[in-house]
Amino acid sequence: MSIRKNLSRTTVWSAIDAADATISNAQYADFQTAYEAAQADADQGILDAAAAQSDIDDLELKSDIIASISTNNTAAVVAHGAMPSTVGTIKVVDANGDVVGYAPLYENEDLS
Repeated sequence: MSIRKNLSRTTVWSAIDAADATISNAQYADFQTAYEAAQADADQGILDAAAAQSDIDDLELKSDIIASISTNNTAAVVAHGAMPSTVGTIKVVDANGDVVGYAPLYENEDLS
């Protein structure tokens, strides 16, 4: 085999290796760009899901409040929570005779 033939093969293989490296680098750059775009989409999806969950939580809270309004406005609940009527107040003083406040007086001792 001649030297020229070997040099020619070496040159051809070097060119093929260089082309492979160029193609691989270009493909890697394309894959990297696609990966970064997919990662950005995934990050935005996580943010959107968190915002949607926050909105859902707010709606559930409003729904619970609205549902409890009718329950809490029934006659039995209102009557149970109502304070009895007072017939007057009595002055409350401390040991020095200073007024510290007033206590309500109820008609019956069982507060009915």
